[in-house]
Amino acid sequence: MLERVKFFFTLHFKKHLLLYAIVIFIFLIGLTSGAFTVNSISSNQKGGLADYISGFIANISNGINSDIDKKAIFLEGLRQYCGFSFMVWIFGLSYLGIPFIIVAFGIKGFLLGFTTGFLVYFYGTKGFFFVLVCVLPQNFIYIPCITIIVIIGLKNSINNYRQRKNSISKQYRKKDFALYTFKILIVTIVLIIGILYETFIAPLFLNIFSRILNN
Repeated sequence: MLERVKFFFTLHFKKHLLLYAIVIFIFLIGLTSGAFTVNSISSNQKGGLADYISGFIANISNGINSDIDKKAIFLEGLRQYCGFSFMVWIFGLSYLGIPFIIVAFGIKGFLLGFTTGFLVYFYGTKGFFFVLVCVLPQNFIYIPCITIIVIIGLKNSINNYRQRKNSISKQYRKKDFALYTFKILIVTIVLIIGILYETFIAPLFLNIFSRILNN
């Protein structure tokens, strides 16, 4: 079973190599833009963000939020990532959705870049290790999964564009729609592993690092 899954993803990657290169390039642009934006925001904005983060971490360190609401974290993860998956699925149903998928993916990169950039800017070396332990691990699941979802959505949009003038049977369209939906669903299920990590494992490190960051 694992060999079949590995073969499928290897074939999928090789078949859409150019599309992957374009999409990853867009994500990297968003990522670097987010990181550099930290330097361009005003001192008041930096101060406001810094105060918010410091207050949040201080509360955890003092035990006020030691019992982190795991249900809220899980539901927020579903909203963000499963919501993103659903949005790409919708946009992928039409070739008109291509630019929206690209922009949404770029924004994901921007937000990650800004978050990591600000933590490193504000906390220095401590912030770097905080990002390394508390932010990046779940993103090693999130980023590949949402990248694959974006590729699947773009590929379906491109196919719809190519077939827009062709006469295709309803049976073929239903089969194509079912396969497209199934692919998105499978990767979304893998996404939930990242959400579970962020819900149950990441808070443990957050409690530890909250004390380090406040020292």
